[in-house]
Amino acid sequence: MQYKNGESIKYVIKNIILTSLQYLKDKAVLYGISNKIWIFISSAVTAPIIIIYFTPTTQGFYYTFIGILGVQSLFELGLGQLLQQFFSHEWVKIKHIPGKGFDGDKDSILKLSSIKHFTIYWFSVLSVFLFFTLSIGGYFFMKRTTDIPISFWLTPWIVISLLKSIQIFLSPGLIFLEGINEVENVSKFRFLQSLQERIASWIVILIGGKLWVFSATSGINILALLTFFNMKYRSILKDLVRFKSVKNGIWKKDIFPLQWKYAISSLSGYLNFSFIVPLVFWFFGPITAGQMGISWAIITMFWNLSITLISTKIPTLAMYAASNDYKKFNKLMLNSSFVST
Repeated sequence: MQYKNGESIKYVIKNIILTSLQYLKDKAVLYGISNKIWIFISSAVTAPIIIIYFTPTTQGFYYTFIGILGVQSLFELGLGQLLQQFFSHEWVKIKHIPGKGFDGDKDSILKLSSIKHFTIYWFSVLSVFLFFTLSIGGYFFMKRTTDIPISFWLTPWIVISLLKSIQIFLSPGLIFLEGINEVENVSKFRFLQSLQERIASWIVILIGGKLWVFSATSGINILALLTFFNMKYRSILKDLVRFKSVKNGIWKKDIFPLQWKYAISSLSGYLNFSFIVPLVFWFFGPITAGQMGISWAIITMFWNLSITLISTKIPTLAMYAASNDYKKFNKLMLNSSFVST
């Protein structure tokens, strides 16, 4: 079918609108977009609050804290998304029987057990290693680059290092749930978590909490996550933890060949989005780092808004791949990429 120029443009616009509306019917995408919009709006509110209530020096430490804490992504080495796909791939042939465990294809159950063992082991070790790296590394980094009294920033930094380590330790629960296509509930949880996190941060800043804002929001996030697990997924997560672990070298055979690619992506992401403010802090001090941090936060919030559609579709894409339905896989991937752009 051929169209004139005007009709062709109208046809393209119509398709864009219809495709976008179709995606909004997906609650996981809707919650994801709502979360990104909220982060966008709340970031626009947070920036002037920080400028008004924080001194230039405190601003520098605030954004440097954020930058250094971003090293968490380097420790994960992209395993979150990768393991999510592995769980999705096996879950197609498995079902959960509350109180009794898992039933289905024996090979898939065996692989699920192996993936579970690796995931819990890896993130347990990672959480301990992350705490010591953040607390000790951050101490020497900030002590060397500024003459601000150590009492101003050390205790808040040690506490947030501990809380971030606890969050990493608990993260396999969300990875598993997203992997078994509980994306809608997880997206809803992340949205509500983001709401309370930003509101709590504003309250802490307004009452003079300064750098304790990080500990307050992380503590709230941990409590919210534990409540979410207990109220909605206690049975399946309990059975998963009790599920007999099998060591079959899945990391060497299946995970590592893909992990190094994700690791490179994580390194690139950290260097692109998180490393710049600590770098400015190192060479120019906290005041200049604060100025750079505000500018960079504005740039980042626009970028975050564009990645929601694809990230919420990862479990579905993995399931299409597992069932060899490449027609649906390609269609979903192309549509998600098109709309997010």
